[in-house]
Amino acid sequence: IMFDKKCSEEWFISRKFPIPQSYRLQEIPVFPVILKPRKGSASKGIRIITDRVTWLSVENPDEYVIQKYIAEREEFTVDAYVSSSGKIISVVPRLRLDVAGGEVMNSVTVRDERLIALSREIILAGGFRGPVTIQFLRDKTTDEIYIMEINPRLGGGVIVSIEAGADIPLFLLEEEAGNMPEPVDDWRENTLMT
Repeated sequence: IMFDKKCSEEWFISRKFPIPQSYRLQEIPVFPVILKPRKGSASKGIRIITDRVTWLSVENPDEYVIQKYIAEREEFTVDAYVSSSGKIISVVPRLRLDVAGGEVMNSVTVRDERLIALSREIILAGGFRGPVTIQFLRDKTTDEIYIMEINPRLGGGVIVSIEAGADIPLFLLEEEAGNMPEPVDDWRENTLMT
């Protein structure tokens, strides 16, 4: 489900998780919109459409997820770990300060209780296990938080969460050795990765 953005969008909607306004193929959207390839990664193939003429020229629109484009935004990633028994061990949000080609270059941990609570809801709803990376954006004009995607794996910037005290590789090793990792809630805020 999480490797096809259309399937994941439907999953989010069915569980009432907040996503940016989405549009169907037959609708004329309120511009600007962002087109994300259904099976894309690392921001490859993303398009921003700002007018009707360009919109009507889009080839294979069914290969995209179409959402409202939020220009004034902050992007966040949450690095989480869920034990094999389903216990949430860590949830660490980080602000994506600088991104190149979809990969984070600079990131700092932030103790944002709304992101933490929403991440916990999402993790439990999905029955995730192991490392989970959840990406969000916050609309700076409305302060609304929206989910962008879930990657059921380690994220590229996870090293900042590890350094902050949520040692996901150690959690994996502990479980492999037959031990249950202890939940970590005392990770360090404002840990910066460059």
